[in-house]
Amino acid sequence: MPNIDHFSHVISAVAGARASGLKIVDGAVSLMLDVSGLNADARAQMEADVRSAVEQAGATSVRIMLTAERITPRLIAVASGKGGVGKSTLSTNLAIAMARAGRSVGLVDADIYGPSQQHMLGVADNRTPDQQDGEFLLPIEAYGLKTMSMGYLTTAETPMVWRGPMASSALSQLLEKTLWGDIDLLLVDMPPGTGDIQLPLSQ
Repeated sequence: MPNIDHFSHVISAVAGARASGLKIVDGAVSLMLDVSGLNADARAQMEADVRSAVEQAGATSVRIMLTAERITPRLIAVASGKGGVGKSTLSTNLAIAMARAGRSVGLVDADIYGPSQQHMLGVADNRTPDQQDGEFLLPIEAYGLKTMSMGYLTTAETPMVWRGPMASSALSQLLEKTLWGDIDLLLVDMPPGTGDIQLPLSQ
């Protein structure tokens, strides 16, 4: 029967420093796997890869305990002083790239007056977020992202005559009343300019 050094080498080749607490009892292998910062697909893939490698190395059974450190998501705001320079395109591509790299990513379309993420992500015009407890919104998932936009809650015919404080309040509620879950990064596609919406959100 292979010893603990053999299994440790096999596991490290697959999971690196994410594996710990390796134990072997009569050929039964147990270990802990740190999946912090990985989305659901990446977690499942890593667990499957480790299980397969350990079984092929001669284990009679494999028990894997997944652990994750809860961290405050990092906030990344994409902004510019004028419109039409590609903020939304950059925000979307950056968010998707990070999700494909294994991160759990949220994306907020903070342009209250001219939201565009809904169309960039191919979300149907008539799709609206589900609610929980009549108060909270569940983000709409697209391309591996958790997304929220005022475009999900209004239509092209909805009059938008809010003044600065009202728009700022609407955006704050959009952020705070959305159940983001465990995400590593929250990207905010800011509206153009440096006015009443940008300053409170940055603060």
